[in-house]
Amino acid sequence: MLVNNRRHGRHALEGTDRGVIERLFALNVTAPSLLAHAALPYLRESSGSIVNVSSTPRPSAHRSS
Repeated sequence: MLVNNRRHGRHALEGTDRGVIERLFALNVTAPSLLAHAALPYLRESSGSIVNVSSTPRPSAHRSS
């Protein structure tokens, strides 16, 4: 079994530069795809699975003043 578990903070699209967008894409799309590609022969051999987990931080209910 291959488990891709990635969490990254929120970024507002407005004001986000191209470098940040490219890093986020690399972390959230490219890396899991390359890992799945590398694991595929072993997963086929063992009838394994790929699990992709994603989450985003929730706004805090507690605000300090």
